[in-house]
Amino acid sequence: MTADSLLNEVRAFAGAFVSQLGLGEIVAARRLTGGANNQVYRLECRRESPGNENLIASPKASESPSPHPSPPLEERVPDLSAEARRAVVEGRVKGIPEPTLRTVVLKRYFRSAGDSRDRFGHERAFYSYAHAVGVRRIPDAFGWDDGASLGALEWLDGSPLQPDDVSDDEVKAALEFFQELNAGRDHEIARIIEPGSEACFTVADHLDCLGRRVERLMLAGSKQGADAGFRALVDGELVPAWENVRKGISAQLLNLDEPLAEGNRCLSPSDFGFHNCLCASDGSLRFFDFEYSGWDDPAKTMGDFFSQPRIPVPLKYWDYFLEVLKPLVIDFDMLRHRAQFLFPAYQLKWVCIMLNEFMTDDLARREFSDQRPVTRERREEQLARARFALHNRTSIDG
Repeated sequence: MTADSLLNEVRAFAGAFVSQLGLGEIVAARRLTGGANNQVYRLECRRESPGNENLIASPKASESPSPHPSPPLEERVPDLSAEARRAVVEGRVKGIPEPTLRTVVLKRYFRSAGDSRDRFGHERAFYSYAHAVGVRRIPDAFGWDDGASLGALEWLDGSPLQPDDVSDDEVKAALEFFQELNAGRDHEIARIIEPGSEACFTVADHLDCLGRRVERLMLAGSKQGADAGFRALVDGELVPAWENVRKGISAQLLNLDEPLAEGNRCLSPSDFGFHNCLCASDGSLRFFDFEYSGWDDPAKTMGDFFSQPRIPVPLKYWDYFLEVLKPLVIDFDMLRHRAQFLFPAYQLKWVCIMLNEFMTDDLARREFSDQRPVTRERREEQLARARFALHNRTSIDG
């Protein structure tokens, strides 16, 4: 697609939305790569005159139908006090800075009748809550359009982190962000936040979530024409590893169906790690991508943080994370024990995620996000990475 064609296409579905936010006319658009679920664009917007500094960045929703519409945040909790309701609104009020030409991130969220996960709703609620309680290590949010599943965010100037960049300072900054996010969790405005997309509040939830991932991979491997190496890894190594992990967790954490007390839950960014942040020129870290965020089990947040493979976090920081969690929960000893014994499940979860390249049941999402076709070389690379991760799992000493 030519630059002019792309510009015209983006103007067609987002031009009015961007203009209503006071950002002006879209004069250039570039599709960004790397989004696994959504279409992400870098827009250059030009304003002919200063905007309204008190503009509420929540224009009238598009008339486009949405398979899973999100109610206005104020309507999710109808008995919010006037003060809290005002905080929700002010959390998405952004005065447009004076420059007439500015760069904006436009996200167009994937929605499907066959996929109940409300990525748009989760991210919108997260930004509104975080801004309202004063969290500033994230982009500004200029506004949202539920009908068209659009979000307009601040463009962040910065560099992605590399694995060798992760040191004490980076981990400290990430966990300070987590602390700041949870500092306001007792405020009534936190009631606009729903459980995360894959929230787990019982041990059985954790096991079921991983079990579903393993079953999907087994089904993919059983189909005619499935890659032989993939099938061998899943059936011969992943499934036995999953059975051992399931038995071990069931033996150590006996009350599988007991819900986690609300006082032991956290507000989780979800998919939390250094793969979803940028380092600014002043050395500060800014975090983004909160499509699966919400209330969750801190043990899950820890498991994901230390298991995601793109920018690994050394396990020497495990106790540091626990110390951050200690004042946030009412039963720290239970959480420490729970996180330790659930960690093997999250290592296997990320092995499963690496093998998603072999799945064929999410083609609609892949096509929407315009991911490049999965090549044989890419699959072989992911197979090798998954095998390495499976063979190099570690445990947390009690």
